[in-house]
Amino acid sequence: MTQAEARPHHTRLLEFIDSLRGHSAMILIGQRAFWESDSVFSLDGLDLAQIRTFLDARQIPHTEDEASALLRFTGGNPRLTELCIALYQTSPGESFGDVLAQVPNSHALLPLWLRLERRLPVAERQLLQRLSVFRSPAPIDAWRNADVETVDVETADVETADVETADALAQLIQRRLVQEDGLGGVSMLPALSEIVFAELPAETQEDLHLYAAHIREERGEYTAAAYHLHQAGQLEDAISLWYNHREDEIHRGQAATALALFEQISLRRLSRTRQKELRLLRAELYQLTGAPAQVIESLVDVDWDTHDEAQVDASLLLGRAYDRQGRSDQAQRGYAQGLAAAEKLMARTVELHVQRGLVYLHERDMQEAWLEVQKARYLAENMTGTLHEQSGRLDDALAHYESALAIAQEINYLAGVARSFHNLGNVYSRQRRLDQAVTYYTQSMTTHETMGNRVGLEVARSGIVANYMQAGRYAEAVDAAARALTFFQSVGDSFWIAVNASNLAEAHIELGHIEEAEYYAQLVLDEEAPHSHPYALFTLARVRHAQARTEDARFIFDQARRLAEMNDDRYLLAYCWEEIGKLQRAADDPNAGASLQQAIDLFQALKIHAKVAEISTLAQKDDV
Repeated sequence: MTQAEARPHHTRLLEFIDSLRGHSAMILIGQRAFWESDSVFSLDGLDLAQIRTFLDARQIPHTEDEASALLRFTGGNPRLTELCIALYQTSPGESFGDVLAQVPNSHALLPLWLRLERRLPVAERQLLQRLSVFRSPAPIDAWRNADVETVDVETADVETADVETADALAQLIQRRLVQEDGLGGVSMLPALSEIVFAELPAETQEDLHLYAAHIREERGEYTAAAYHLHQAGQLEDAISLWYNHREDEIHRGQAATALALFEQISLRRLSRTRQKELRLLRAELYQLTGAPAQVIESLVDVDWDTHDEAQVDASLLLGRAYDRQGRSDQAQRGYAQGLAAAEKLMARTVELHVQRGLVYLHERDMQEAWLEVQKARYLAENMTGTLHEQSGRLDDALAHYESALAIAQEINYLAGVARSFHNLGNVYSRQRRLDQAVTYYTQSMTTHETMGNRVGLEVARSGIVANYMQAGRYAEAVDAAARALTFFQSVGDSFWIAVNASNLAEAHIELGHIEEAEYYAQLVLDEEAPHSHPYALFTLARVRHAQARTEDARFIFDQARRLAEMNDDRYLLAYCWEEIGKLQRAADDPNAGASLQQAIDLFQALKIHAKVAEISTLAQKDDV
């Protein structure tokens, strides 16, 4: 039996309305268009200003932040907005903000979802379930492209996404149940995501988290992937994944997020190997947050295996923590233990060269035996320099790196020569001796070129760019960064593409090249290298300001500020508050003083005294 046969009265009504075409003007309102129309108007969701008007009309006291939260929860959907208002009106004694905080867990939304769930096609319903586990916008290409890999929610097996999934995504966006963020991400309405997820069986929830972890890991978002592995109960995999990529993730500003995650994991639930990795990564993250007591608690009394290279890292972290607490004797003991462990490891490497040299000696090949001994000496000097550099003893590091360089040059060990030049450039850069740093990076480039190592050459060139930027030599930075960018684009290295494009965007804006700055900032945002996105947004906001697009500039500065807060990047956050305060001041916004004070406080904490004085003078002018 067809739907028309089952509902004859409904069918006759549709036919009657259709027969009125040409005889009477009609306005038809609905979610589906049954007839051809002369004009079709698609209604957008409410924006922030309309949300505030909506609340004011109902005499609901609220702040701008609460109105923004309502917009995030509902996506501007009028029905969901009305529902939130109804919840507030039936909650006497609670503030609007308190009610909003309860919305994701409110049983009032459950009937709405159950009704909606019955009407959605299977593909759309499954896609909403998959999206419900993501804490931040998921990469839209995971479903939009027909050739990408995805994971079946029932089996967690990898399979090829079909066109039906891409169509489902388009339909959900059209229905405004899913929204795009304009930066390549897509997410559910927050008002529904927790309700959808809570209704799923525990086994399906775990499968969905594994699926999300696969997507995040595939795109190099290891902190997010570790979170989903943790939620799926795969604790050891979460620790192993993040431990192996911790340096990149820390550089991307994920330290605070990762620490909050790994503090939740009990050591008792892990194998001995993963226990040590968890202790080490916790200690490293505690050190970054300035918590020496927690560093010590994480690492003290750990029983390390003989020749365990992790003991070197642990001893260095412990020594620094004790040193920060003024416990010099214990710091010295910690460093001594680390040096002893490093010496054991170094001795094993050196021993290999010595034994190889002895074989040559037995064969009366004196020249090869000499080379092996010298390589052993080089390794010892280079390792000692590295230990000093990591311990912050930069002058001692320079002495050993220079000794290693002399040995490598003596035996024409080009790989060692290039590495030593690069190491010397790194130390001089850390000492802010920029001219010397550029000189050594240049020599590293020359040596890499002789060896035919183009990657090493361009990495060294990127080091030169960073020093040009610090020295304000923007024109030279543009030339060097453009050459490095061209190479890394040719090999598809997203990390170095983003690094050099970000430097190009900043250099061009400093030179007044607005169009070029906009181009390179957008290039960074198009790359899957989220560590560079906040800085690209900051530069893009400066571009919009230079283009006299003030409101766009304020919006993008605020986006950069939010990301800086999420990443605990106080350096970028200080500059964001400064620019926001200046724009507010130009617009006679009463919040300007508070924004500038935020910038002053942050620059003081960072000990950038010139900026403190500059902004304080600006703020005082407002007070006069």
